[in-house]
Amino acid sequence: MAIPTVDEVWADFNLDGSVKEPAKQDIRRLLRFIQAIAEANGMKTYPNKAAMDADLTQPDGKPALLWADPIETNNYPTVWVWDDGGNQWIEGVDRISSLKALVDQTNGGVDDLKAGVLGLPTRANFKAKTGYGQAWRTISSPDIRWTITETDGSYKIDTTGALPQVWPVGIKMPYDLVPGDTIESEFKLTAGTFTVDSGPFFGTDPATSGDISTGAILYHWRNDGIYGQNYTGTGGIVLGYETVPQAGAGAPAVPPTTDDVLKIVAQVLADRTMNLELLVNGISRIKLVAPALPVGRVVVGIVTPPGASATLLSMKRIGFNGTTVHVDGAAAVSGNGMIFAPVKTWDEAVAIARTNRLPELNVDVWSAELRAAPVVDGKIFPRCRIRGRGAAQTKIISADQNPTDWVLLGGTTKVYQRGAKNAAGNPNTANTGAVYLVGVPMSPQPWYSVPDSILPYKIVAPAALETETTGGRRISGGIEYVRLPDAIATTPNATPMEVAVSVATLYCIGAPQIECENIVFSRGGLYNVYLDRATAVFRHCGFEWAELNGTEDAAGNAYYQDCWWDAAGNDLAGRTFPAGYAETLSAPPVSVFDGCTFRRRITGDAIAPHGSGTDLRPRIRVHNCDIEDCAKDGIVPASSDFEISGCRIRRCAQAQIEVIGGATSTALPASMVARGSIGNCVLDPAGVGLYGYLATGADGGLMDVTLDQVHITAPVTSEMRGNRIVVAGRMQIVADFKTKYTNITTERDAASRSINANGVVTFTKCVSFAV
Repeated sequence: MAIPTVDEVWADFNLDGSVKEPAKQDIRRLLRFIQAIAEANGMKTYPNKAAMDADLTQPDGKPALLWADPIETNNYPTVWVWDDGGNQWIEGVDRISSLKALVDQTNGGVDDLKAGVLGLPTRANFKAKTGYGQAWRTISSPDIRWTITETDGSYKIDTTGALPQVWPVGIKMPYDLVPGDTIESEFKLTAGTFTVDSGPFFGTDPATSGDISTGAILYHWRNDGIYGQNYTGTGGIVLGYETVPQAGAGAPAVPPTTDDVLKIVAQVLADRTMNLELLVNGISRIKLVAPALPVGRVVVGIVTPPGASATLLSMKRIGFNGTTVHVDGAAAVSGNGMIFAPVKTWDEAVAIARTNRLPELNVDVWSAELRAAPVVDGKIFPRCRIRGRGAAQTKIISADQNPTDWVLLGGTTKVYQRGAKNAAGNPNTANTGAVYLVGVPMSPQPWYSVPDSILPYKIVAPAALETETTGGRRISGGIEYVRLPDAIATTPNATPMEVAVSVATLYCIGAPQIECENIVFSRGGLYNVYLDRATAVFRHCGFEWAELNGTEDAAGNAYYQDCWWDAAGNDLAGRTFPAGYAETLSAPPVSVFDGCTFRRRITGDAIAPHGSGTDLRPRIRVHNCDIEDCAKDGIVPASSDFEISGCRIRRCAQAQIEVIGGATSTALPASMVARGSIGNCVLDPAGVGLYGYLATGADGGLMDVTLDQVHITAPVTSEMRGNRIVVAGRMQIVADFKTKYTNITTERDAASRSINANGVVTFTKCVSFAV
């Protein structure tokens, strides 16, 4: 039989129009149904309060409902809960209200966490006491002078009339002023008369916790203006900071009345001074520029006279609200990252971008130099843009410099030691990168001199460092040891010594999209830039001083426009596929160099894209570039598709351009081929480079190159030469290595110049050779 509804049981009339009398059977069935629902939800049910009070066996927090108590308000929907500590049933617990209170507390906790993040907008949750740092009542026995009511949306202050004089009452926030932030506090006057001494205040307290201290400075709005005042701790607010009202610009202040809403807006400037504004019922009344406040914690509140009441309605901090984070390593203090309040460090910029859930990482660096080791993870920021100074480049240095903390190791003459540190200044136990001496002239090649140098190091034990005449470096037990080369007679205290703190100055993870402009990446551990699988554009950028390669394109794509490279231990611009990465690529990776300059490579090449060992030949385009003074070759397309045009390549010790077809290691057929063209170029060995153009074939490989309108100056050995790399088990076929040349000119005449196939390359002259 169906359970009757409430309307059916207690209907006023029957169907025939007669007065309906409730049937006891229907009442019992409906009540049993309600009781079953309540008990199924973990609640006890009792007919009346006497029966409930007699049950003392329930667990703490057990809810209950009554249905027939003589006092109507005791019955459903009133919920009762058993308090085991008090051994009694407590009235009035509303599950929905309880859930709301829990949400309020959670929000307050979240606000507390967010308040510690630079530049993040936060609000004060008054009901959840974690939403602000500290409430204070400035004299003893506050319960006889104020009634404080805290809710999720307000902080109400009612006076009892027992005050000897006006007193400040308010809250202390868990954060300090941050340049660039705007802080708004809103108050409502709810009862009573406000005198000349009463009104809201805003300030800071050097005491970061506890009650307000005597060092607090408060800007107090009073009837005749805004005063900057200090709090004495015993006598309330006194005139001691600025005794003249700071009326500022705008309409004159008027005495507030009941139901007025007062708002103080403080915009924090870069030097911690503030633009203060007071609004009454939404209308601006006073504006002024206020002196800087002490470092500490923000405090807000209201001075309420006896017999009056006021409510702090809201407290809101508005921090970073843009799309580009600004960084200035030379700033006096860190702001919130806005254009008028830059942060000081890269890590702060990333924290602001992550906290504000920006879809891209956009960073403008204003300072001439920034000590940082940026890492861009494509899973966190799919796109990243880094921009330096407009009129000049910004140098990002991934190296720690402190020449004064190196000390001579006892018993040695050139070995120095110090505690190893990483980018965060913490102890470091890994050999993360190169050691640099700044300002020490060295000459790794006879035709140029290096004004600042890479100090080579070897991984040797500290005791053996003294025997390393070329210099060495070792980290052992948290101590860093460096031996100066014999050629350097200075000490670290006289010559700044820097130690790289990261693998790369800019390190990419995954496949983010990168755009950099007006940035110099300097002194990386192994690389200045490591791309992984990133797609990157560099405009007007520089890459200097890296232990291995200046830029490592790895499995990424890169476009370099008007960039320069200077001094790397191996290749200035290289590409070596990481293990397994070629198999994940859907198309050959591309490197484009447009209008770039390369100079001073210590042991390697200027541009060296190596596609050997993969099934995807990288593509390289080099246009209008200037390359000089490299220890090996200028450009080395190894198993690559390439186009080289409009370049001047000079004084490279081996070949100005060397094309390599094939590979010495096991390789897939596609990676055994080098194809491309060289046109409108000047290859200038200048009497120190062995070759102008060198065609190198590894047995089993293929090569097809065209030269047109190329001028070659005097080399040590040959203008054009073939070279063979013998690979055991592979056959050499000369016809597989082809070079066609057209409109070639040389400095040496026909009797002196050397076009030497060397039994390896088929050289085909398509047009008469000019001298």
